[in-house]
Amino acid sequence: MDISVANELESSISEIPIEENFKLYAGPGAGKTTFLTNHIRHILKSSERLKKTRQIACITYTNTAVNTLVKRLEGCTDSTEVCTIHSFCYKYIVKPYIWLINDGLIPLDKIDGHEEIKLRRSQLREFKAKSQQLHINDDKALVEALGKLKWVLEDGEPALKLLRYTDGRIGNYSIKKSSYILYKQIYWTEGILSHDDVLYFAYRIIKEKPRVLEIIRARFPYILIDEFQDTSPIQTEIIKMIGERETCVGVIGDICQSIYSFQGANVDLFREFSLNDMKVYILSGNRRSTNQIINILNHMRERVDFKQHSPTNIEGPLPLIVTGKTSELDSYIKDNFEKVIFLSYKNINQTNVNILVEDSDGDRSWRIYYLVQALELAKNLDIKQAIKYMKQAYRKTDRFTEKEALVDIRRLLNDYDNFQNENITYLHNEFIVGHNKVSGKITRGRVKVLYDELTYKQLVSQIKSIENRSIDFKTIHQSKGEEYDTVCVSVPSEKGGKEIDFLINPDMSKETHRVYYVALSRAQNRLIIKMESINEENKIKLKEIGFNIVQLKEKV
Repeated sequence: MDISVANELESSISEIPIEENFKLYAGPGAGKTTFLTNHIRHILKSSERLKKTRQIACITYTNTAVNTLVKRLEGCTDSTEVCTIHSFCYKYIVKPYIWLINDGLIPLDKIDGHEEIKLRRSQLREFKAKSQQLHINDDKALVEALGKLKWVLEDGEPALKLLRYTDGRIGNYSIKKSSYILYKQIYWTEGILSHDDVLYFAYRIIKEKPRVLEIIRARFPYILIDEFQDTSPIQTEIIKMIGERETCVGVIGDICQSIYSFQGANVDLFREFSLNDMKVYILSGNRRSTNQIINILNHMRERVDFKQHSPTNIEGPLPLIVTGKTSELDSYIKDNFEKVIFLSYKNINQTNVNILVEDSDGDRSWRIYYLVQALELAKNLDIKQAIKYMKQAYRKTDRFTEKEALVDIRRLLNDYDNFQNENITYLHNEFIVGHNKVSGKITRGRVKVLYDELTYKQLVSQIKSIENRSIDFKTIHQSKGEEYDTVCVSVPSEKGGKEIDFLINPDMSKETHRVYYVALSRAQNRLIIKMESINEENKIKLKEIGFNIVQLKEKV
């Protein structure tokens, strides 16, 4: 659908007709959440199609965004279902209607939600034996590769594929395509579904059983979807089928912020999405950033769709590029600027506790790590998070439920005084071994020396120290949807100055450029880019774009 026919909205509180399908282009800082909450209130006030059993569905991409919308919609949540696409499909399509298409592979009485899947060792052995792939020795790489399998659409039919051929390579071998479905069947037999499976079954149900589609339309006369640029083809087709009639569908997104292709998202889906009589709107204001930052963002998206402007005309300092030795850059930035959030394409600050990493038994080390965090959270009365961490500690234990996690937390808290001043060897051997199918005491070797020298209190202190340090660091993907006063983006060096192509020659068809666009657009007042060096030619170009450049002198 051509953006040239779009209508410009004056602000995020502008009202549009409620009984129409619409698409809204909205860039960073445009006030999408404000628009959504106002539109929902407008529907609740004006619609004659809402009843006790009929609601507005408001779907967004992350649980964080869901929580934000729920807070904004205080007093309206009885008439509005705010959730992620996976939660919506599970609650209203898969859970109640999977029996209509179930072929016996999934025991219906065991289905209980959806989760991230990691096969246990016994399941991996079963997978390799049944698929005749015993030659694959790297179980960790196999688990990682199988986790990248995605349901895609091929000629309107779901198919299980790896998005990149190299994702299936493990050493000198490739996972057999014929074994992909076996991987699914192994955990399906336990009633377990992955997040991606939810979309697969939802698509099949509403396509094969049209009556379910009618029920969904009757239940939800209005469906609004935020962050639509992050949807996959299956998600898009589900919404299209629902929106063919009766239900009014509104989608909101920004092509330049599509950064999840590794999860199956397709940048073209938002641009091409269309329903009957769909109206197109643009919200071009950016209330988040200063004029100086908006100028940089407009330079990057100039050839894509529309330029943004600052409704409040806020002025600020020129965006800054700081170059120099890596060891000196962070010190300079922290000494000269306050409350800086550091963003990086990759996670350069893994929250590993070093001494645990030296344990050759990865299952044991991470069990200790998550168990300790669970206990400390429970002590601070954050029971919900404590249960989450305890389940993570025993994620490889068969059917370790929330109830079992709570029982184990209570057991360990009752003994807390008995181990809080002792070492980790004592904690493991006396309070972990013998429970929840854990065996194998620590009795000798390097790991015993390590754990003998590390007390419970010291481990808690290490974890807290790491978490405090990581508060000012996030990957760019983790920062999506957030905003910060001062943002510093780390850009690694490449040959020939290619690392700053996203600024010199911006091309928003490239996902790397869109990822950096998301990073820069998190900044409200001050934007900093740190890198090792820039050649003279690029310095001139960057100054013309609107950057100030500081080159740190090497300390003698």
